[in-house]
Amino acid sequence: MHEKGKNLDLMLSCAVCANVMEEKNVNVVAEQEMKTVFHALCPKCLTASLFFLSRTEKGLVSVGTATDLNREEAMKIFGQKAISADEVIEVYRSMTEMKSEK
Repeated sequence: MHEKGKNLDLMLSCAVCANVMEEKNVNVVAEQEMKTVFHALCPKCLTASLFFLSRTEKGLVSVGTATDLNREEAMKIFGQKAISADEVIEVYRSMTEMKSEK
C-alpha cells in the first residue's frame, strides 16, 4: 500500500459512472500499517469519492463511497483525533440534562 498509485486502476472506479480513476486524481488522506484512505475525483463526472483499502489475511479489500468532501476537507477530517467513548458519554449526559430541564 505504500506505493501510491500502483494498481489503483484495479481497485478504484467511480461510484457513479464506473470510470476508472486516474492516478493524478487520487490522493492519500490517511494511512496506517494495514489500511489506507484515498480521496478521488472522477475526471469524467466530477464525483468525489472516498476509498478505504485494507490489507487482510485473505488479501486486499476495497470499499468506496461517493462524498461531498473535497480533498482538503477529507484530509482535515481524517487527520483529527478520534472521539473517545468518554466524550460520547459526556455529550449524551449533557443532552439528557438539557432535555430534563425543559
